[in-house]
This record gives sequence, C-alpha cells and structure tokens, in this order.
Amino acid sequence: MKNAAELIEELNNSTNMLTNKINQFKDNDFNVKPEPNQWSAGDVAEHIYILESFINKVLVGTCISTERNPEEKILVVKNIFSNFDKKLNAPDPIAPSVNIKTIDQLLNDIKTSRLITEQIVSAHDLSLICKDFVHKGFGEMTRTEWVHFCIYHTERHLHQMQKIKEKISA
Repeated sequence: MKNAAELIEELNNSTNMLTNKINQFKDNDFNVKPEPNQWSAGDVAEHIYILESFINKVLVGTCISTERNPEEKILVVKNIFSNFDKKLNAPDPIAPSVNIKTIDQLLNDIKTSRLITEQIVSAHDLSLICKDFVHKGFGEMTRTEWVHFCIYHTERHLHQMQKIKEKISA
C-alpha cells in the first residue's frame, strides 16, 4: 500500500494539474456552457470542490478496520473514471449551483479543501473503511480508495474541462 507521503504527492500533482487547467480559462469564459444543458468550466470546478469537501467529512467520520486489501477498489475506480465515452451524472447534492463562479474563489476553495485532505492523509490510518457514506457504485471504501477516487475523478474532469475549452474557443 502507498504510504501517506506517496499519496500526498499524487494528490499534489492532481491539484497542480487542476489549478493549471482552471487558470487556462479567462474570467469571461469560465462560466460559458458549450451547450445549454452542459456544464461550464466553473460548474466543473465547483462540482469537484463540493464533492471533495463531502469526501473530507467522510474521511474523518466513523472508520473501521477491514479484512480486505485496502487498495482493492482503486483500479476499478480508475477504470470507471477513465472511460470518457460513458457519461456519468452527478446527483443533486454534488451538482454545481446556478451561481456565477469566479476563478479566484474556486481556486482558493479547491486548494483549501485539498490541504485538508493532505492533513487527513498525514494523520489517519489510510487502510480503514469509511462507514459514514457508502458509494452507490463502489460500495464501502477505505480512506486510500477515497483519496484515489478524488484523484481519478479530477482526471476525468480535467478531460472534460479541456473539451469545454476547445468548444467555447472554436
């Protein structure tokens, strides 16, 4: 199993890629939807922040030891999020608001949330199963699986943000 330092390094790489992608947008393009029923880059960034703030609460909630490999679901999560041909819908609690998003505010929110995640990774046993939320597709997940979930979820949305950028710049 990866140790905390290795996982934090992966998380930092993910954070850097996300902040770099967000910074590729101009303020006036950040809220532009490529199609009326699609998300803007601002919507995507807000969704990532909302989801990860929720996951941070799960990570510090009730957790118990497991008999299974604590990294068992990482590859499954990666494979699901890497399939860009399959549309995944965000449930309402983690869907973006209809508000106008600002780049500076979302960058600050995301960096703050990721710093909290790093602190959790550093201070807690990553092999424990988080009991406060069961993912409807993946079931119960360990802390390390949840952090990998954040990383692969972000990779998926980086791809989406690139597509948005291409469409609104055309």
